[in-house]
Amino acid sequence: MKQFNLYDYRTHNGNVFSSSKGQFKMAKTVTLYKVLVASPYDVKVERNAVLEVVHAWNAVNMDRYGAILHPVLWETHSAPEMGARPQEIINRNLVSDCDILVGAFWTRLGTSTGKAASGTVEEIEQFIESKKPVLLYFSSMPITPESVDLDQYKLLKEFKEQCYSRGLVASYEDVGQFRNLLRDHLTSHVNRMHEPPANEKNDDMEGKEEDGAKIFIEQFVGFVRRLEADWEGERDSDPMSTDDGKIIIKIAADRLSEFRSMIANDRTGELTSALSKLMIEAKKIQRHQTYIDGGVSFDAFWSSGDDFVKSVKNLAGDLSSLIGL
Repeated sequence: MKQFNLYDYRTHNGNVFSSSKGQFKMAKTVTLYKVLVASPYDVKVERNAVLEVVHAWNAVNMDRYGAILHPVLWETHSAPEMGARPQEIINRNLVSDCDILVGAFWTRLGTSTGKAASGTVEEIEQFIESKKPVLLYFSSMPITPESVDLDQYKLLKEFKEQCYSRGLVASYEDVGQFRNLLRDHLTSHVNRMHEPPANEKNDDMEGKEEDGAKIFIEQFVGFVRRLEADWEGERDSDPMSTDDGKIIIKIAADRLSEFRSMIANDRTGELTSALSKLMIEAKKIQRHQTYIDGGVSFDAFWSSGDDFVKSVKNLAGDLSSLIGL
């Protein structure tokens, strides 16, 4: 008898496959939902953000829901094949097997496939025809006019107008907002699509939530220690400019956004609000301007950063009570 356990993953369509997971105390059955990431190439940051949100969602919610989300991208999940249109091959091998589509657009619609205005559009249409969830997001971030393909932008505007008449879509002003929206929307759709296994309900759920909360706190405390060390190290190195300090604050803001995306159920809203306020404060510090004023504005930047780091550290100390442990 082999001394290892199996995690059994049950796909949304009922198929079961298993993989060895080493020394675990017990096996577990979870439902696997495949999330197709669909977009033109001008939203690479958003595509990476989808992966981050999905992985964060799994870390917090897999035990709670008995479900796991698996991101699918054509560049990582497709293989060379001949005999049909490229998009037709992608549709057959990837799109048809996915359960949720996340689409993002900024300035481009994409290249025509001969059947649809772009590969992304063709994937969206296939999902709509199959009556599967389609989550569409349109960026309102600033653009540089000379970098925009006007023909593509016109096609995108026409497609966007069509989408408004066919259902609900979302817009976002920055990647942080995109992450927050996507996290909430994925949770909403999983709630509608998924029924937790009977053995994961009621009493067991409370223990799972507590475990997830402890992991969240542990990761957040580690983040704060790193932030404090990086900030103090830069501040005390007699810097000639605020550039590196702003980079530290930006990295902190991105991490705060990731932590915000990990929260699936903030009963009081206090933790979500606290993280959002810190993210706003971080953006203000990143926009701080220094002037020839005898170092007053320069010192003000580092003072603002000190206050920000202190606020993040204070939040780490309040996590247990905010989460309810």
